[in-house]
Amino acid sequence: MPLFSALRAAYPEAAPALPSRYYFDISDGTLIRDEIGREIDTPLGLRREALRIITARAAAEADDAKECALQVAVRDETGTPRLAIRLVCQVEEV
Repeated sequence: MPLFSALRAAYPEAAPALPSRYYFDISDGTLIRDEIGREIDTPLGLRREALRIITARAAAEADDAKECALQVAVRDETGTPRLAIRLVCQVEEV
C-alpha cells in the first residue's frame, strides 16, 4: 500500500491535507496511459489539472484537425476512477 494511502487509512481526519497521486490517461482514439502521475492536494486542483491537460491537447489538435474528440480519465493511486472529462471540437470554416 502506498505511503499516503496508509496514512489516510490510519488518520482519516487528516486526509484533505495529504497529497494523492493521480494519473491522467488521455484518449483521442488511441489511449495514452499516464505511468508517472502527479500529486494533487484538492478536488479543485484535480479538476483544474485535468482541464489544463485536455485544453492543451485540443489546442495542439487544432492545427491540423477539423474535428477532435478527446477524453482525460483520471484515476487515483489505487486505480479507482476519480474524474473524466470529454471534449468534442468541430471546426467549420465559413
